[in-house]
Order: sequence, then C-alpha cells, then structure tokens
Amino acid sequence: MNPSDTASIQVALTEDSEVYVRVQGKGISDRSPRFKSLILGYLDQGMRKINVVLSDCPLMDSTFIGVLAGIGSTMLSNGESAAGPARLRLLNSNDRVRRSIENLGVDEFFEYVDAEEPDLDYTEFVGGTDCYGKQAVGKTALQAHEDLCRFQPGNQRAFKDVIEFIRLDLERDDQDDT
Repeated sequence: MNPSDTASIQVALTEDSEVYVRVQGKGISDRSPRFKSLILGYLDQGMRKINVVLSDCPLMDSTFIGVLAGIGSTMLSNGESAAGPARLRLLNSNDRVRRSIENLGVDEFFEYVDAEEPDLDYTEFVGGTDCYGKQAVGKTALQAHEDLCRFQPGNQRAFKDVIEFIRLDLERDDQDDT
C-alpha cells in the first residue's frame, strides 16, 4: 500500500524540543481540527520549531491550507525570542501542494525545506473529542477560509460563497441541536 493512501497524523519530538508532525494521506478538511489542535497545543507549550513533514501528503484542500496559514501567521507574529525565530517549516512538500499554497497567496507564512527527514519515533495523534464531528470540521473550515481571505483579499471572490455556505450550515446545525 502506498503511504499516501493511509490517512494519519503522527508526531515526534527531538531532544532539542523540535516538533515533527507527519501528515500521511491527503490534507483535507476532516483532518484539519485534529491537526490544528495538535500544533496549537505545542505552540501553547512554548515550542517554536515546528516541522510539518509532507513527504506522504499528495494534496491539500483549501481548509487544510487555511489552517496551515493561520498557524504560520501566528508563529510569524510571535517573532524572535531567545529560542530563535518561530516559523512553520514544510518539509518535502510536492509541487502540487506548493502550487496550491502559492495560488492562495499564503506561501509567505512558511519555509519550504527539501531535506532528508530525521529518523524519529513517531506516534499516532488521535486528538480529543473536540476534534471530531461536523461542528468541529465546520468551525475549523470557516476560520480557515476567513483567514485565507484576510491574508489575501483576492481570495474573497473564490471563497465568499463557501464561507456563507459554511456559516449557514453551522447555524442550521445549532438550530437542530436546540
């Protein structure tokens, strides 16, 4: 089986507190809440060196890219510290993923690195219950698309209807829950 056919998010830490998150399979909206939760958790712990390994990620949808861009923007806005610069590094992304990111105008938030991946012991990241379900995916997708439009106003035309649809869908779900 091709590794990109297996959907998983795995994490490893180095001795010098560098985080490696491997995305296996497609970077799509259903996986975005777990991915976001994982990375933000490490940022909250003060981790500043975060590497997203994309060797086995054949493509990303706009939600996943928007989540990446939001995280990258947060890291850049945190600037320099004694621990060094906070920058999201994308390791071994393929041309399709890079073009998708560039076409949405958010490549400034990342450092692309083509290098051999360190030999690390990865563990599967499952995530908490707040990372699953239609509401979690919807809220993450809404924030991701709003971020894409905020970072690159030219994305407004492409995502205006998507954002409105997600909002309406979330409102409908809230009404169904009451």
